[in-house]
Amino acid sequence: MNNPFNDIESIDSHSASNGDAAGIAAELWSNMAGKNLGAVEYSVGPRPHNAHGRAQPIETPMPPTFKTAPTQLKIIESTPVESLAVEQLGQEAAPAQLQAYVELLKSTNNLPGDVLQAGSKISLPGITLGGDLAVMDSKGNLTIHSANNTSIYYADTSGYARTDAAADGAYSETNWGPRPDHDFGVVHSADGQIRIFNSNDQMSGFVAFKNDELKSARSCLLESVDKHTDSLHERTKFMADMAKFENRASRWKVSSQDIENTYAQVDRILNGKCKTSLTSAQRTHIAEELMAQLGTPTIVDQGRHNTCGVTSLQVRTLLRSPKAVAKLVADVALTGSYTDSSGISVKTDVTPHVDAVPFLTIDGYRSHASELFQMTAINLYFQRQHASDPKSDQLVYRIHGKDDEMLDYSKAGVGTQKSPTVMTDRPLMTDDAMLDLSNAITGKEETEVIVGHKDSIVESKPGRVPTFQNEQEFANMLQRLQSRDKLPVLLRVYSGDDPFNTDAGQDAIDPHAVTVLSYTPGEPAMVEVDNSWGSLNDHLGARAVPLHQLYLATLMEGSQEIRDTLTADASAAKSRGNLDAYSALEAIHQDVYAGALYTDPKLVARLDQIISETGDFWTRHNIPADDPSHDNVLNKLDDLLNHIEVGDELKLEKTQYDHHVIDEDQFEDILLLNAKELSNWKSINIDHHPSYTADAVAIFRQGRKNFLQCIADLPADKRAGFMRKLAGDASTFIELQMGPTNFKR
Repeated sequence: MNNPFNDIESIDSHSASNGDAAGIAAELWSNMAGKNLGAVEYSVGPRPHNAHGRAQPIETPMPPTFKTAPTQLKIIESTPVESLAVEQLGQEAAPAQLQAYVELLKSTNNLPGDVLQAGSKISLPGITLGGDLAVMDSKGNLTIHSANNTSIYYADTSGYARTDAAADGAYSETNWGPRPDHDFGVVHSADGQIRIFNSNDQMSGFVAFKNDELKSARSCLLESVDKHTDSLHERTKFMADMAKFENRASRWKVSSQDIENTYAQVDRILNGKCKTSLTSAQRTHIAEELMAQLGTPTIVDQGRHNTCGVTSLQVRTLLRSPKAVAKLVADVALTGSYTDSSGISVKTDVTPHVDAVPFLTIDGYRSHASELFQMTAINLYFQRQHASDPKSDQLVYRIHGKDDEMLDYSKAGVGTQKSPTVMTDRPLMTDDAMLDLSNAITGKEETEVIVGHKDSIVESKPGRVPTFQNEQEFANMLQRLQSRDKLPVLLRVYSGDDPFNTDAGQDAIDPHAVTVLSYTPGEPAMVEVDNSWGSLNDHLGARAVPLHQLYLATLMEGSQEIRDTLTADASAAKSRGNLDAYSALEAIHQDVYAGALYTDPKLVARLDQIISETGDFWTRHNIPADDPSHDNVLNKLDDLLNHIEVGDELKLEKTQYDHHVIDEDQFEDILLLNAKELSNWKSINIDHHPSYTADAVAIFRQGRKNFLQCIADLPADKRAGFMRKLAGDASTFIELQMGPTNFKR
């Protein structure tokens, strides 16, 4: 259940749709006049992205360079629109350019006449160096108009470029954005054929809507979409998601009837009689989110909430029983309640909370549609538990402010206690009851919904959830599930084990649930896994997880089996004349979980030896340190070094440099960073500490000694340049190079 996004701040509906977003975007665009900023780094939460090949920030196209950026302008004196156009474009502008600017200025600001009135505020179009016109709306979205082409760059970093529809109706559109479902293109030919492809590869893709059985249901849903949006782009995105949904349905054995029923539920969200507080715009947004999830189920995430179990259940149900997800979301959106296949009902607050509030599509956030499913599923779980055992606690899951809460209503209203008791910030659910929950939502009687290691599965009635107790049994189980079309399944893992520890970008010890999508036998056998922490942390395609690593992730952090296995892996590689530095490093990491200390000299010595052996091995085999195959080693080494005392860290960084794991430029950057860290450490632990100890002084002196030795070992020309960089921060320079040798109490 571990969630690495707990530090995400809430975005309220006002700041997402009004002044704040527009102000930030306006500042960005206004600073772009005469500049081309390249790709934007976009990430959410403590997501790993560094030079060693962890999941990288999404690169999205940026607008072309501006001659003058679009901006907001207050009119001081009444001015003819055409005069302002001449002022902006210049006297040499062609009549057609002036006319286009005038028309855009008038349409953007809804001007009734040809004169700008004094005191009025207008959105002034910008001009690119290529002569194209650009307009920014109140939400910070930027539109660029060029010949036969329109490009829009949204404030959330998504966007699209579309060739304007020809007289015969043909057009094409390329989309981008922070989530995988935004990365697509559409070619709509004059004969009505629609082709969907990956934005980066137009040779990929498929012809959409080849199933004539769905023609009527498809047309009906698209007609409803047309009634609720006048945006051709939104309609195109919705249509592409429908095409993706139909295209993948055959793989997961979803029938045409089930697809038709799913479309009917999505249509209900748009057109059904609504008894809740949701507006038409909110329901349209929920329908769009749901359709995107039906097309690309792996975009479903838990956001900042500790709901990994039901998030993984939502992904699995979208893949195998999509109509069940659509019905649940539709029922709750329209009525605020849901009744499962056995007749048990539950009510759900439809108000969007925290990351579901803004009309944004941010990777890693939990959407409004997902919030409705997950809140309902959790409360249905506890309602079913209480129905089967009336003496059990009456638990309710809710979101209070920015925080998740579990409330116990068992004693509410009894005696003097009238309010429910706040129990915890996360729903604690047994695996066999999760199996029952899945069947209650889908109406099926499945037995292989969730699996796990025998030591990690939690059951109230043992024996109902399939388990394994070693790697071979795990492989056999996945092979059997794959051959019988029983995937995907939920899998119990531990977030402190890789690859999930690296995904989180932080150490954590918590059970976690992921969705196993596919299994490919071989050497090594590989497993595709959907993680609910954002698409950058999904393990699909080339990022699939080796079976061996995934099995170890099903063992509790620091367990004897995982430590022995990693040590054996490293030793076996060495006996073959090879190197498995990753396993050796991860064994240290697991030893820390088991109680070892980062300050232990033996642990530091082991790290020093591994670094030396790794660098020497790469050098002997002419393997560059930045070779992509070493990403996991360098990532793990970075993680471990971040926990080492600053003085020992400098020594180990020096070992990296001496053995060519890092080059001179990287070493200089590390030294500059460590100089600041060492100075800050002294400030906190000595200068401003009321009772600093002799040990603290010794640690600082050893760290400074190591730092100065590192500088001394630099080549003379590099040393001089580095000292100039260091001198740029006078306080750090004085503290480290000329620091006091005596400390006063």
